[in-house]
Amino acid sequence: MTKSLFATALTLGLLTLPAHAGMDEAKAAIKKDDYTTAFKELSPLAESGNTEAQWMLSAMYIAGKGAPKSVELSMKWMREAAQHGFRDAQSTLGEVYLAGKIVPKDVPEAIKWLKLAATQQDAKAGALLGMIYANGNGVPANPKEAAKYFTASAKLGFAPAEANLGQMYLSGQGVKQSDTEGAKWIKQAAEKGFPPAQSLYAGMLANGKGVPRDPKAATQFLWAAASQGEPGALNTLAALHAKDTQPGSHITSYALYTLLAQVVPPDAKAILAQRDALGATMKPDEVASGTALAQELVKPGNFNNAMKAHVAKYAPAAAPAK
Repeated sequence: MTKSLFATALTLGLLTLPAHAGMDEAKAAIKKDDYTTAFKELSPLAESGNTEAQWMLSAMYIAGKGAPKSVELSMKWMREAAQHGFRDAQSTLGEVYLAGKIVPKDVPEAIKWLKLAATQQDAKAGALLGMIYANGNGVPANPKEAAKYFTASAKLGFAPAEANLGQMYLSGQGVKQSDTEGAKWIKQAAEKGFPPAQSLYAGMLANGKGVPRDPKAATQFLWAAASQGEPGALNTLAALHAKDTQPGSHITSYALYTLLAQVVPPDAKAILAQRDALGATMKPDEVASGTALAQELVKPGNFNNAMKAHVAKYAPAAAPAK
């Protein structure tokens, strides 16, 4: 949350309020990683009631950049900005109270600030409210209220809300059950690259649920989700390749199970047991290849390239020209 808060407040492209004396200098200093100068420029602006400056100071205090780290002062300036209507501050303040990590958890206070942000079309705030009411987090579960907030957020294009709204249509909770409507929203989230939606939509394509059956597209979405470490996609692909008899498939499965164990530490023991059971049927050099592939897959940004190289290695030789 701290990283998210700091990144949001200091990303210049997201700060759209009119510039004031000192604000341009502060932003220029931040671009140069000169947070001491930025802090000096922002402080008088914040004291005079500039909500953007207050929000930026809050981020600097929580990150300890330009000023000593201080949760108390960060919360002070975040609350000041939120009370005066600064949407990002309202949304983050609600998130802070909901998480209960840097301040005691207070769901009613979280709901208060999230609702204020949601009225200003903050998509994440709406999605968080949807989760609160869907899960009964500190309040009685209310599927209709959850669907209302998920819908508002989804219409703003927020992928997690689209995926959750889609699932509500699939189950008929809070809305009229509709596989077609569920597929529509889940597809939108999947096409935005949201891994859980990609994995879920792949299953719908594979089974023809709410959409025409399309195994090829299902596989593409599964691999897209797996490349981002989505556990369900990794597990599905590992299981499918464990049953496949094509050359290199067991190596793929072995590598994916290895990666899955790293992604889901609580289940690592059971996952590695599955992997090792598969490994017992493989040749030693195949197990070594699976281990090496897993090491390549886990490198940042290398998943797709590693898989392409592995597939090419075991692809059938080209047919001789006639």
